[in-house]
Amino acid sequence: MKKLLAMLLVGLMLISMMSTAAFALDLPDISEYAPEDGVTFYALVIDTTIGKTGNYGLQLCALNINDINHRGLYTATVKSDTELLNADGEITAEDISMGDIIALTYSGEVEESYPGNVLGVTRVYVVDHVETLGEIESLIPDWCDDNGDYFPSWNVFASIPESLDYSVSDGKVTLSWRNTSDETYTVYWKRSSSDEWKVAGTTSKHKVNITGLKNGISYDFKVEILGQDSEIVTATPTDDIDFMALPAVDCFGNGIAYDNRGVVAVSASDITNTQLTVTLTNNGDVDVNFDGTYLLQEYKDGEWSFVHTDYTSLDSTLELFTATANGGSTSTLDRWTTLYGELPAGHYRLIQYYYYETADGKANAYGVCGFDIQ
Repeated sequence: MKKLLAMLLVGLMLISMMSTAAFALDLPDISEYAPEDGVTFYALVIDTTIGKTGNYGLQLCALNINDINHRGLYTATVKSDTELLNADGEITAEDISMGDIIALTYSGEVEESYPGNVLGVTRVYVVDHVETLGEIESLIPDWCDDNGDYFPSWNVFASIPESLDYSVSDGKVTLSWRNTSDETYTVYWKRSSSDEWKVAGTTSKHKVNITGLKNGISYDFKVEILGQDSEIVTATPTDDIDFMALPAVDCFGNGIAYDNRGVVAVSASDITNTQLTVTLTNNGDVDVNFDGTYLLQEYKDGEWSFVHTDYTSLDSTLELFTATANGGSTSTLDRWTTLYGELPAGHYRLIQYYYYETADGKANAYGVCGFDIQ
């Protein structure tokens, strides 16, 4: 057993070494991009500039897969006679951007300055592109981490949030990301059905909670720093209800429907394809409150699915309704044309949220009832 574990450890070490040698981008030997004349090395484009003469300047981090003489920070100039290529053929200088991995060939010298200035650039081949430093972290020499002292754009690229992740809970989405900066991040959100981004707040941490969201509604999130956006993630907050497992009870007839606390009856009346009146009757011993927040599902092909909503605003003011303890009842007219438009005929299910006070504060609950639109 010990021998087997030792073999596995050796194997893992070899795989790790091979991974470092092959690199995350699986870059081929530099000779594949090297013409017969000149010297060629791999570099990450940190930024591009346009000189007074119209030439393009490149700010580069030469990768540690090059020989020792071509690692660290460099500048280079792309002139009109510089050959510019990618896998699809010829490109222009404007096509080269921050995050490009290039194979740069030069026939001149490298000036003894810091950063080193590469003279006589004859060819630039764009091999690949990365969005964040984390994708090629193992390829970046320590010499490149200049904290923006030489290349201000380095801080931008080094700070772009990586691996934006999320978790959901009741009315809340928690975002987290990995990065290499303590700069201030701006967090944006929007409903997935909307094009309008809104600011949720700013933070210098790598984690943030966004609260006050509606369960069952899909939201998009992104994080921005120094003008650079992270990827966009989509999340749907939930109070851990297994919506698909809820009982398919009706909320008309005797008016009693499923309630996860077992004390509130939900009923519906005045049902059309644009509205219904929902009534909560409270048979419990504490008052319950609701503001008209609800979700709709449609029964199709043997399963329940959420009805798509075009509602895009979190800022609407909803009236609060109270059903008092021990038999109190209250009703509200739900007009859903703003949210769902006119619903076609079919079997639907209303998930009606409400809350009540406990010694520990507010507690959320819900009732469910099905209805038909003819």
